[in-house]
Amino acid sequence: MSPRRASTSPVGRARRNPGVRIPPLFQGFRRRLRSSSIRIRLVAGLAIPILCLYTVAGLSLRYQAAASKDLHQTIDEVLETMMPANRLQLLLARAAMPPNDHLIDRDPRERYRWEALAGNIDSLLRDLRSQPPTRTAATILDSAEALWRQAFQLGNALLALPPDAPDRGPRMRRFDAAIDAAISEINTFYNVLVEDLRRREEAAWARQRHLVAGTLAAIALATLISVYVAVRVLRSVLVPLDALHRGAGRLASGDLEHRIGLEPGDEFGQLAARFDQMAEALQRERRRLADLADRDALTGLYNRRAFDRMLATEIRRAARQRAPAGLLLLDVDHFKAVNDRYGHPVGDEVLRHLARVASTALRPGDVIGRCGGEEFGVILPGADREATLHVAERLHRAVRTTPARLPPDLEIPVTVSIGAAVYPMDAPDPAALYQRADQALYAAKAAGRDRVQMWTAPTERQAERGEERSGEA
Repeated sequence: MSPRRASTSPVGRARRNPGVRIPPLFQGFRRRLRSSSIRIRLVAGLAIPILCLYTVAGLSLRYQAAASKDLHQTIDEVLETMMPANRLQLLLARAAMPPNDHLIDRDPRERYRWEALAGNIDSLLRDLRSQPPTRTAATILDSAEALWRQAFQLGNALLALPPDAPDRGPRMRRFDAAIDAAISEINTFYNVLVEDLRRREEAAWARQRHLVAGTLAAIALATLISVYVAVRVLRSVLVPLDALHRGAGRLASGDLEHRIGLEPGDEFGQLAARFDQMAEALQRERRRLADLADRDALTGLYNRRAFDRMLATEIRRAARQRAPAGLLLLDVDHFKAVNDRYGHPVGDEVLRHLARVASTALRPGDVIGRCGGEEFGVILPGADREATLHVAERLHRAVRTTPARLPPDLEIPVTVSIGAAVYPMDAPDPAALYQRADQALYAAKAAGRDRVQMWTAPTERQAERGEERSGEA
């Protein structure tokens, strides 16, 4: 549509009103803006007055160059103290690494790194103490130095610890806490320097403010108004547009948890609300499908694929935290006889019964899954051999003392054989741990079923029997 037919535009109304005259240059500028994108229109319309204001301000402040010389000198003096303080913060943060790394990797080079860092920290502390800007800064610096001395002693003690020291965890935490406290004090010292710089800067400006007080006040007021209007207008359009653009991109990449979260009230808010509703519906559907893919259809427990994935995840977590983890494999005793006598539907009910009983007998946080047929698996996070055996025996008793009752009056006793193994004492990885638990389950069945068997390394006599069985075969 041409500008002549845009009867609702300001230019059209001006043409109908002979009392309003718009210069031709302005009319051409308006036509160009109307044909451009909303981003260019807003940026150009708001940046031009701000640019003009800053041009005027630059011309006025040019005469202040000589008067600001003492201000720059003040800043340089304070920066000479602030830069060592900033470097001291970085060195303290780096000093937390060598003792911890030495305990983990036992690398002798970490000791030399520690000594070098400690020397640099001591040197910086001496430099800062030689010229503290204020009495408050000197007091804070004394406190930071005392905390560093404490951290230095704790760090030396950590470097002297043997690798199997039982209290190395608490010692590492105390050392880290001391380092953090020293960094916090240096940060406070740094803030005091910043505050001192601000006060001295304000004093320098106060001595020169009477030269251009009126000009600066007018420029400051105009600048604040222009910036406020520009920010409000730009944010009202650009922020919703960017949020919608990012949201669509993240949704397209598969991130269904992202929400735009714009406030309702305009078209952008309504569009964002519809977008969030769509993402939430897709996320619910994805969770439902993922849950169906990880669950056993008969018992509702985790299936073998999900169980193996969660076992590998738990072993990785235990390895990071240097913690144990137990694994139980249980098998329903004489389950084939139940199917042969009562039929497979009854056998399915027995498996559902076992899943319910086992789930109630476990600890909060334990994970149970159906590994196949009548075999189930249980992951015990943080359980050592004693805790693993305790949970296994409790589970065995719960199943043994709770028969499966089916309508109308059928009662089927259920017992299980359980094999147990513990990471890392019995196996170094998930596959080996599963194999050890399976061997223990086989041993429980061979010993007569209806029992719990922890995995133990085979003796020489058992090995000889295995060789004899292989020879007979």
